Amino acid sequence: MKRIGSVLNEFLVKRELYLKIKGNLSVFKWDEIVGQKLADFTSPLSYKDGVLLIGVINPLLERELNYMKNDIIEKINTIVPNSPVKRIRFRIIERLPIRERKQVQEDTLALDGVQLEEEDLKWINNVINRLKVDDKLKKKYKKLLTVYKQDQKLKLKKGYKKCKKCGVLFKSEGPLCPVCEINDRGNTPKSK
Repeated sequence: MKRIGSVLNEFLVKRELYLKIKGNLSVFKWDEIVGQKLADFTSPLSYKDGVLLIGVINPLLERELNYMKNDIIEKINTIVPNSPVKRIRFRIIERLPIRERKQVQEDTLALDGVQLEEEDLKWINNVINRLKVDDKLKKKYKKLLTVYKQDQKLKLKKGYKKCKKCGVLFKSEGPLCPVCEINDRGNTPKSK
């Protein structure tokens, strides 16, 4: 007598559903595959014909993840053995589904408690005064720059650090952000 699991697998293979189900497991296990921090800024959109489509919230993250495609596919195969996912594509999405947006909203609320120093306010005013636009637009730019500076301060409090090369804030080991680190590895002279 056959086990129910093997009968079910045979049925799914005959109906050509096995690969679809296996591929969609990557969508359902996305948080486990990439970790919670990265999952907060990405969202699996679909799986079809060996391609996993992932939504990301900005082009910088998309670029970073493109460098990591092979590592992500390896991780998928670890968590979903014999996964049919062969390629990953990324797409910029305007906003994350509600589940992921909760953390972003909490971070936005945390910005309200960040006080800027005199030096930050001078920098903002200096930038605003150099703009040759009407007052209404200057107010919008001032609000944007204020949020930018508050976000930087909040990230520094959360353990982010500035890249020694490009100045972007990042959270990982070493003095360089992942992009500069990859660029440096590509520019290092090869030994003979």
